[in-house]
Amino acid sequence: GHQGGMGRHQLLWVALAGLCLASSTTAARSRVVTPPPQAPPLGRGDGLAEAPPAEGRLSPKGSRVPLSPEEMTWTLKQLQLRQQRLAILSSSLREAGFEFPTVAPKSKKRQKVAKDWDCIIADPQLSLGKEQAEDEEDEDDDLGESSGISCLIMGEVLTGYKAVAPTGTNKWVTLWELNKMRRNEPEKISSLWYDQFDLDCKSFNREAGPPGLALGFLLDHNWAIRSILISCVAIFATVLHQPLQFFFVRLLTSTFFWKQYLGWSRIVYAPLPAKIYFFSVFWRRVVDKYYTMLESWVRKSLVEAECELVEYAMPPRNGYREGNGDGRGGEEEEEE
Repeated sequence: GHQGGMGRHQLLWVALAGLCLASSTTAARSRVVTPPPQAPPLGRGDGLAEAPPAEGRLSPKGSRVPLSPEEMTWTLKQLQLRQQRLAILSSSLREAGFEFPTVAPKSKKRQKVAKDWDCIIADPQLSLGKEQAEDEEDEDDDLGESSGISCLIMGEVLTGYKAVAPTGTNKWVTLWELNKMRRNEPEKISSLWYDQFDLDCKSFNREAGPPGLALGFLLDHNWAIRSILISCVAIFATVLHQPLQFFFVRLLTSTFFWKQYLGWSRIVYAPLPAKIYFFSVFWRRVVDKYYTMLESWVRKSLVEAECELVEYAMPPRNGYREGNGDGRGGEEEEEE
């Protein structure tokens, strides 16, 4: 009897535990999610309600539950209220004298400094000093053309050539090479001095006088070179029209020309679209090609002439010593 009483008590406890578990499960399933509180009106001293995370909320078991459309709407309204309050607060602080930029400030480009040109003639005595140059003259006989002045383009300025640099910088460049770079790769000139200076390369042409200005105008405007070339071709054809006409007639009546009849007759008797096509091919592969080569050769010759003229006309202004940027004239030091 005692063992039967113990068995009944155990069954009673198991039944009570099962009943509690079933009731808790039913309550969890029938739980209704209450909507979030309404967004408080915008006012002074009112706090913003804590918005649920955008990716969802935590369930009682710890898993993420997606937000409902009502919860998402409420979250967006809270974000809008936050932005409005921040705008009102920043405007009030701005009126009180506090500046709080709402966007990142624009990067300010460094202003370039306008600089004139210093010009020297490459001479070892200017860079090494007279006594040191005389002492090292015997040792550097094999370097004959070395001047000891560094060049940002060529590495070193050759003796007897002129070098230029922005005033007071002592960052020298061979004038001849700088003018060639100015005509062929003008975008690289400013980068030689790290875009620090606003340099006027047209001053080289002004120093050369009217010939330099004329060459500068031609090289600055490609249409001027083309106009001169077309004018020269027209003058050449006008002056030599009789010899050219005689040569053309002899060619048309020659035996060699008529032996090629089967070749050129196909073009002569071809339809108009085919003639236009053959003419375009001839113009592109012969006329345009050789005219471009002629124009490039003329421009290159004009650049070389300008470099030689500028090299001759640019007056030396300042002396050069390593570590000396006081701008004293080298010619005056030599006279002393």
